[in-house]
Amino acid sequence: ATGRAYGAFPDAPLNPGYRLVGWSTDDETIDLITEASLVPSGEVDLFAVWKANAYTATFDGAGADGKMNPQAMEYDLAAALPDCTFEKTGYHHEGWVQVPDGEVVYADGAHVMNLTSEKDGTVTLRAVWGRNSYAIRYHANGGTGTMDEDVCLYDLSAMVSSNGFVRMGYGFAGWALTEDD
Repeated sequence: ATGRAYGAFPDAPLNPGYRLVGWSTDDETIDLITEASLVPSGEVDLFAVWKANAYTATFDGAGADGKMNPQAMEYDLAAALPDCTFEKTGYHHEGWVQVPDGEVVYADGAHVMNLTSEKDGTVTLRAVWGRNSYAIRYHANGGTGTMDEDVCLYDLSAMVSSNGFVRMGYGFAGWALTEDD
């Protein structure tokens, strides 16, 4: 931008993610110029001096136990997301989504940048949880035959399979969690 002959500064240009901290007469250095230091006559070339906005990422466990410290971040500077320390019984952490859109899932340790351009803004990353799976294995407990295991998901109802074992002289009474019950 070209300075005005009477020492008036031009309006600040827009540069998302940055804030204007002043003007310089050289695009290589950051010698800040004030209105008082401008020569009252003639023309001068002024270059905008920008500073990247700082912002904070906070972490929401989405119903999990624990707490994570906020992470300081800076616009246009990639930063690795921390590993999730939240715990949720029966679930595993699949990543982070940015609130409110929640479309992009970031993995633990992912390098992210420019989550917001707002100066001193706060971005909330919410944990994404997946149900753990588990297997139900069937044992004949003195009987004969084989049965395939059932794979189930935590926190969802599961139907146990019908008995496929045979034991001479016994009728099937049901399933137990321990042998000989």
